[in-house]
Amino acid sequence: MVMARQKHSAKGGGRGRKGDVTPPDADRRKDIVEEIVNNLREGLSFKDHASEAEVTAYVNETLERMLKFDYRKAKKPFDRSLNRTHAKKLDSALTEVLQLWESAPRALMTHLRYSLSPWAEDEDRAWTEDEDRACRERENFLYAELIRLRERCALAINPGIGVHPNYGNAQVDCAWVAYDLMWKFSKRKITGTEDGTFRTIASLLYKAVFGRPTDDHDRITGLQRACKAVLRHARGFKR
Repeated sequence: MVMARQKHSAKGGGRGRKGDVTPPDADRRKDIVEEIVNNLREGLSFKDHASEAEVTAYVNETLERMLKFDYRKAKKPFDRSLNRTHAKKLDSALTEVLQLWESAPRALMTHLRYSLSPWAEDEDRAWTEDEDRACRERENFLYAELIRLRERCALAINPGIGVHPNYGNAQVDCAWVAYDLMWKFSKRKITGTEDGTFRTIASLLYKAVFGRPTDDHDRITGLQRACKAVLRHARGFKR
């Protein structure tokens, strides 16, 4: 790996927050961006023939967004219990929609399917096979999409998506951003191995945003868990 690694054992406090650390200066940030870009390439070309300039610019823009984000005031969009509760409500609503759809009277179903009233003036006009097929395909697609959304809700309920509320937003965000960078630019397989590119980039991002590496027990453990959670949930999205 481009980044030198060492085992960390020091105990330290809490989660990274804006205000309790100072982000690295311009020169150090430039070095970190270069390390991230090198890890994305690491002897290989970038995915989709992206140039080094394009990748570097994207990493810099990503860091700018992260630096402007106030993690102290952030809601927890990855909170597993929050996502599970909302998924249950959404699943209930989707179930009711499907039940109402399937039990709709024939006149209403005709109205919904063909976008006309059964008492309209053109009720008896001849519909071509192509028109009829298009209407039914649209209806089938919407029905299938509602079923798909229910399946996704089921996964959000059990085993659940997101992380434990005690996970730091900063670690989770760095893990997701690292995953996004690898998905966009790296040809390497995204794995959660200790010395792998994914976790290395996540740690570099943390250092770039909060001015320190994940060099104490609480932070490095939180980042490891966040990376594992991101991989688990990203794989679930591909089902």
